[in-house]
Amino acid sequence: MAKVMVTESYLEAVGDALREKLGVQQSFMPSQMAEAILSISVNTSENREKEILDRTLLGAYSNATLKRIGAYGLTECSRLTEIKLNQCSSIGKGALARCSRLITASFPVCEYIGEEAFYSCVKLKNLYFPQCFSIDSRAFAECTGMTEASFPCCEQIAESAFASCASLRTIDFPACEIIGSGAFQSCSALEEAAFPVCSRIESEAFMRCRELASLSFPECRHVGVSAFAFCSGMSFAEMPKLVSVGGSAFYGCTGLRAVSFPNCESIGASAFASCLLGQASFSKCLSVGAGAFASCYSLSEISFPVCRSVGANAFESCVLESAIFPRCTTVGSSAFRYCSGVSLISFPECTAIYSYAFMGCGMSVASFPKLRSIYAGAFTNCTRLVSLYLMGSTVISLTSAAFASTPLTQYSYTGDYGSIYVPASLYSSYIRASYWSSMSARFVSV
Repeated sequence: MAKVMVTESYLEAVGDALREKLGVQQSFMPSQMAEAILSISVNTSENREKEILDRTLLGAYSNATLKRIGAYGLTECSRLTEIKLNQCSSIGKGALARCSRLITASFPVCEYIGEEAFYSCVKLKNLYFPQCFSIDSRAFAECTGMTEASFPCCEQIAESAFASCASLRTIDFPACEIIGSGAFQSCSALEEAAFPVCSRIESEAFMRCRELASLSFPECRHVGVSAFAFCSGMSFAEMPKLVSVGGSAFYGCTGLRAVSFPNCESIGASAFASCLLGQASFSKCLSVGAGAFASCYSLSEISFPVCRSVGANAFESCVLESAIFPRCTTVGSSAFRYCSGVSLISFPECTAIYSYAFMGCGMSVASFPKLRSIYAGAFTNCTRLVSLYLMGSTVISLTSAAFASTPLTQYSYTGDYGSIYVPASLYSSYIRASYWSSMSARFVSV
């Protein structure tokens, strides 16, 4: 830092600069100048005001009257270890960012914390802001030494506000309603998240919180994309009012064994992929996204009584014993692919089965009273399928190789053949229809 000769003319110049920036006409005593400078935005370390301010901070700084800290006001004040501002209600953008020795921050009446206000204050420990209602983006990101954070009045946490606070174990936000994207991402020591009034969790909010074992979100209605992805320490998740689960919301939660979302209506793509769920019951769910439960190698029991659509790869490679979807109209590509344990399927309302949907499944009987279309490879390698009931009012559109390597085909299967049961009125149409004609000997008129 350059040395400055403090002369009368120098102090007059500083006074003029302060009056211009603050828009006031008052005179400043030398002892008042540091406080006045602290209340305005300082943009670079070369500014004369910042140089004067730095020299006032030799460890602890306390001020009983200062109302706010402007943007970048104390950025990179490496000697600052403690700050106490009893009347400060607002902390500006980057105000205390990278204060590498700051351990304690006391702001009893602060209501707003700006973007990156305490960014990378690596020694900052416990936080308590009793009056703060809003935390802006990355406000405490990469404060790697922080262990506790309590904000009893905070209503909203902005994106990445506490991201990568690797030592953060305890959080208290009883009034928080919205948790922003990545708010607690990579807080690898966080063990519990309890938000009694939170209604919305945005994308990646708790992603990679590997020690997170306990959740309490009694009012939450939406969980965003990857919100809890890779939270491997979680074994149970319950959200009684949850309506929608975003894509990959719980992806890679390798310890997750059970969930309770009784009001969930929508499950996004890969939402529970690669989890250890043993059963999945969603009594109000209307749609299951692509890969939602893919590679859940312990999933043996499911219940989706009102689900209308099952996305591509939704249950691929699960160990299901049955697939019963009384309201489902469409089954996506590879939806139940390699579910070799499935011995019973029921889709009474299904109108379309897409490519490889049931490839490699183990059922012996399948009935589709309203089916209209079957796409390529839909039942390929269903080596136990011996009875297929197609009792709809029209001939079903079929694509090549839909039943390859099953007992229903006579061109790629060796062994005992199965039967395809169709209405008597459609028998002659089926045996002449495209692709069906190659299995003409398998048809039985009912």
